[in-house]
Amino acid sequence: MQNYSNKALMCLIYILGGISFVFLVAGNLPGAAFAALLTVGGVSTYRHKKNEFIDAGHRLEYQKNSNDIHASQLLVSRINSGDLPVELSLKALLKKNEVCHFSTEAELYEMRSKRYSTGSGSARVRVAKGFSVSTGSTRSYHTERILTKISMGELSITNKRVIFSGSEKSFECPIGKVINADDNNETLVIQYGNEPKYLNMDIGKSLIAVAVLKKLISQI
Repeated sequence: MQNYSNKALMCLIYILGGISFVFLVAGNLPGAAFAALLTVGGVSTYRHKKNEFIDAGHRLEYQKNSNDIHASQLLVSRINSGDLPVELSLKALLKKNEVCHFSTEAELYEMRSKRYSTGSGSARVRVAKGFSVSTGSTRSYHTERILTKISMGELSITNKRVIFSGSEKSFECPIGKVINADDNNETLVIQYGNEPKYLNMDIGKSLIAVAVLKKLISQI
């Protein structure tokens, strides 16, 4: 409804602008001035309503995120008390007596080495008329570890395993070999083996994943 009212207001602004132009061509300056005044008022009203619409959208998005976090916190409380949810995994192949307690779409990140260079190439310095020498390259190379997106896929946590079924890379880990699990700004960080796995997911989901993992680890 808001979108239709904005379109109608824009049409009215164009019409008033056209009327103002017609009056101006016809030499009717008072009529042109009045129509121009109405046009300016219409533009001001349109901008005000557009800002109201944007603010309302931001409020709705904030409210949705708040509701999602609140619902996640309630579910975490139930999990901590021992009430583990049962969910359906679309990609993980479950074994006999294996139950899925958490499943969601996620992005897998890992720490990877990146090599980069600094400095400049060789330069020539004049030492005499018609003669110059090369100073050689001053470029140096460095390596740093950065968090790199590896794959998109589905993360599933069962009573036996952590399973990531990805488009580019997949992995699985027995619950008993998970050293630590933590939530870091919508990212589940799972530590097992030498390198941690970083799994980015929707808001609130990582809180639930950490709660499920820690409850399962405590039951081993």
